[in-house]
Amino acid sequence: MTRIRILNQQHKTTMITLTGHADYDPGHDIVCSAISLLAYTLINYMLEYHPEALPAYQDDPGNFVICIDRSAGPSPEIDTAICMFEIGAESLAGNYPENVEVNNDTI
Repeated sequence: MTRIRILNQQHKTTMITLTGHADYDPGHDIVCSAISLLAYTLINYMLEYHPEALPAYQDDPGNFVICIDRSAGPSPEIDTAICMFEIGAESLAGNYPENVEVNNDTI
């Protein structure tokens, strides 16, 4: 199972962690591919358009960590990118509940 955690910290930081493997169909895992696509799209968008707001990310097999710095103030573009990631992740969890779990927390 892939576990996705989206942690929003009072509009200062959004930390997204993805751990594990979906195990939908080993060797042909469309669910794992979809999750990776969402994560890489978010990372590449941030690197291309808002590199100052992406101080760190890690993309090891079975372990993504994406840290988005939001301390510079509101950014509709960054909010939209994060929202699109959340919608994609929640759609996968809804369609593949035995393979994907999403937790969205604010502290």
